[in-house]
Amino acid sequence: IRKILDCSIFLDVPPDICIVRRLARDYKSRGRNIEDAVKQYLTHVRPMSIEYVIPSKQYASIVLSGCESEKYVVEKIQQFILTTQNDCSCS
Repeated sequence: IRKILDCSIFLDVPPDICIVRRLARDYKSRGRNIEDAVKQYLTHVRPMSIEYVIPSKQYASIVLSGCESEKYVVEKIQQFILTTQNDCSCS
């Protein structure tokens, strides 16, 4: 997939924030109980993140903190696009 992308953005979020967000979403939006959500996180989500998602960070055109405000992240992406719009490879 990297070969067909011009640019990529990696949102770097600490693991403790990831699990809190995931558990809250699974409970509220998907109707899962906490026990099932934790089990899925530990058996599937976390291992796949370690194996596939985290290593992809090294290939990102830009890495942003997932702990910043949404407004800040959007501004950084806009700045990135404006500064790289003439460079199709971005990296």
